[in-house]
Amino acid sequence: MAQPNRPPLKRWYGPPTPSPTASPVLSAPEAVGCSSNTQASRDAAVRCIAGPWHGVNGVRCTLATTLSEAGPRMHPTLRTVLAGAAMVALATACTASDADASRETAAPSALPTATPPDTVASVAGRATPPAQSADAFAEPASGIAVQPVAGTTVHRDFKRSYLAMDAWTLYPAEGSTGRPLVALVLDGSNEITSAEMRIGRSDSAADVKACTTPPSDAAGNADTADVDGVRTTHFSSSDAAMSHSLSADSYRVVQGGACYAIDLIIAGTRPEVYDPPRTPPFTAQQAKAALAAMLAAVHWTH
Repeated sequence: MAQPNRPPLKRWYGPPTPSPTASPVLSAPEAVGCSSNTQASRDAAVRCIAGPWHGVNGVRCTLATTLSEAGPRMHPTLRTVLAGAAMVALATACTASDADASRETAAPSALPTATPPDTVASVAGRATPPAQSADAFAEPASGIAVQPVAGTTVHRDFKRSYLAMDAWTLYPAEGSTGRPLVALVLDGSNEITSAEMRIGRSDSAADVKACTTPPSDAAGNADTADVDGVRTTHFSSSDAAMSHSLSADSYRVVQGGACYAIDLIIAGTRPEVYDPPRTPPFTAQQAKAALAAMLAAVHWTH
C-alpha cells in the first residue's frame, strides 16, 4: 500500500541561537553595575544570560542577552539553568569588584604622610646639641686641663728625650719636688724628630717663689703670653750635644697656689749620622704648628 507523502520529521534542538545583531547587548553598567553595586544594578544582572562578556573595573561580570528577550524562544528548562548560572556569575564577579574597590579605597592610607617643612624645622630646632668632648686630661680638683687634639697621643710621663730628661719642668732647680701631669706627643714622633707639649706642677714653696723667673738656659729676654686668658711668663731655649738637639718655648705661671710649667719641645737626632741617612717624620714648621694647636687646647678649671 502506497504511503502518503509526508513532510520529513525534524528533530527539535531548542530555539535558534540569536545572532549578535539580533540580540541587543546591555552595556556594562546596565547589565551588572558592579561598579555601583546598587540593588537596581543587581536586578539588571539577574536578567543576564549567555552572550559576550564585558569588563567592569577590570572584572568580567556582564552577560549580554536578556531573559525577557530570549525567554519566549527558549525551552523552560534551559532558561532556568542559564538564569542560575547568571546569578552565580553575578555573585562571584561583584564580590571581586567590591574587594577591588575596597583595596583601591584603602591604598592611599598606606602611603607615608609627608611632614610639613615647618614641622621638620621645628623639630630640628629643638634637637639637643652634641655634648662637648671630654678633656684629654684634667686635674681631679680645679687646676689645668687639656682638650683633645687630633693627631696627638696622651702620655703621663716625660721619658722620651735624651736632652729633656723626665723632670716636671724642662729646667728644674736643685731640690725641686714637682711632678709631671701630662704630655701630648705628636703622632709620628721618633728618635729623628719628636714634638710634644709637657705640663708639670709643683706645690713646693721654693718652686712657687721662683716659678716665673727664667732659667739661666733661657735664650734672650723673657716676655709674657696669655694661655686661655691667663698671663704667663714666656721664654725660649735650645740645646745640642752628641748629634742631639732640642728647642723649646716655655710658659710659667702661678695658679691656685701652685707653679705650672708648660713646655713645647722639638727634639731629635741629626738624620745623617745614620747609614743610610734617616728621613724625619715631619718638618720643623709642621712640628711648630702642631705645638701651637696643643697650647690652644689648654684651659683652666679654677
